[in-house]
Amino acid sequence: MIINIVSPHASHYLGGMEIVTLQMARHLANKDVIVRFFTRKSSKTTDTYQQLASEVSDTLQIIEIPLPDSTPLPDSTWPTFYRISCDFGLAARDYYKKYTDADLFITHLSADSLFIPQDCKTVLHLHGSPNITDPLMEAAILNSDTTIAHSHSIKDWWTAHFPLLKPIVFQNGIDTTLFTGEPTGNRPIDILYVGRFLRHKGADTILQAADPMQTIAIAGNGPYLSHLREIAHERGLQDSVTFYDTPSTETIRQLYRQAKIFACPSKGREGVLTTLLEAAASGCAVVTASGSGMTDLVTDGIHGIVITPGDTPGLKDAFHTLLHDPQTRLTLAANLQQEVRNQWSWDLKASELKEIYRALI
Repeated sequence: MIINIVSPHASHYLGGMEIVTLQMARHLANKDVIVRFFTRKSSKTTDTYQQLASEVSDTLQIIEIPLPDSTPLPDSTWPTFYRISCDFGLAARDYYKKYTDADLFITHLSADSLFIPQDCKTVLHLHGSPNITDPLMEAAILNSDTTIAHSHSIKDWWTAHFPLLKPIVFQNGIDTTLFTGEPTGNRPIDILYVGRFLRHKGADTILQAADPMQTIAIAGNGPYLSHLREIAHERGLQDSVTFYDTPSTETIRQLYRQAKIFACPSKGREGVLTTLLEAAASGCAVVTASGSGMTDLVTDGIHGIVITPGDTPGLKDAFHTLLHDPQTRLTLAANLQQEVRNQWSWDLKASELKEIYRALI
């Protein structure tokens, strides 16, 4: 089996979707799938991408495509991502023509699908649900032979807007050998958020619900950081909150191992967040929100606490419960960690994905 994975941002931007594409490439190549990974040539690359680049082999090839100097770097906003995808697609078309022997082209952002040669079979992975549809998105859907949704809630959104779509549901995993740590009661960070600084991610809700007596860490990147700092100042949390802007993978791993609670109260429809899986594997108790892919994994009262999106009082109560009832917190953390270790490792997920691709071929 030969697959071409298109992921323009993965070389230089550290987001959940980019991490997923890098892990897919690594683990499918380890399962004797010939993988070609197309991404942007960049002078500044992430440590996660550098690791993949060091693993080039007979089954893993990386094709870096230079873009015009005027092409922006990602800033976590969709207009910029689409601009980059369009510039990348225009530059990549001649490269794609050299590799049309692949069984499948794999794309992860709708705009990337527009530039794949028409006679090639294309699979579009759906990692989230945008606020609106647009002609660009509709054209990308038509240009894809198959879609794969990364949670049941994502599938529901897309089929509601595109009734003829029949997405396959596939939830990504994590490297459970990289993210480890036993649930313990003496972790120094009370509440941790890791993710992009965007309004729909719910980091603002965390700050609205937090107490000045709690120790809070907010880590990630994106344009919403200044607003989050303002909220922390308005609520008198300056001495309680530490912000980590674009932390390294090693810093993130350390934060997971130091945190009692991992909060991801997303207000939008997303897949099962990579950060949620990483935190769970590292022994954190989890508070998340309904209406998103997180409930594909987290059952309320068994694996964590699930609140209604945007419910600040509910989030505040969840923090209070878990911080003042260590036994409940540790039990929920242990249950979730066991579930992730047993069912959500990339070793297992890559085998599942390989069979999905084989069936499509």
